[in-house]
Amino acid sequence: MTRILLAAVLGGIVSFVWGFASHVILGLGQEAFSGLPNSDAVIASLEGQPEGTYMFPWVEPEVLNDPESAEAVAFTESYLAGPTGMVIYQPTGEDLMGPKKMGTEFGVGVLICALMAFVCCRSRCGFAGRWGLCITMGLISFLAMPVALWNWYRFPADFMIEGAFYDTVLASALAGLVIAAVVRPAEET
Repeated sequence: MTRILLAAVLGGIVSFVWGFASHVILGLGQEAFSGLPNSDAVIASLEGQPEGTYMFPWVEPEVLNDPESAEAVAFTESYLAGPTGMVIYQPTGEDLMGPKKMGTEFGVGVLICALMAFVCCRSRCGFAGRWGLCITMGLISFLAMPVALWNWYRFPADFMIEGAFYDTVLASALAGLVIAAVVRPAEET
């Protein structure tokens, strides 16, 4: 248990440092974002709306239960014709790099590394096998969520590669080096 906790904290530190390096120093994923033209008009149109994720075009999901209905057909035609999009709206601001965000990021990294360490300690693999398990877990998390966002919501490819792939898989590989070195196979503990 001590080795799992140690691996979780050390792996979390490595993951956090990688996140800083990838975003702040290397700027990975930043090319996927750009300023919204006429943002003042868009902001004004959202004023008074509650926080949320807004998609356009939009139809209530139950409308699609009858794909032959006029409303479902109109929505499908509109979606096929484009444009389509998504706005994640927060009506209030907050500190971009504040302690709450940094603490949450670090805490989540430690939790992820704890789960990776737990899996590794249950394996009977050597160092390379444990490291491979960590990389595989990073690949699984990348395929589970970011690829779904790309598929269903058309997130841009540069966001997928630079933002999501590097963040999940490379962070798992780097943290996995530490985890694989600290955690021992089940028969050795």
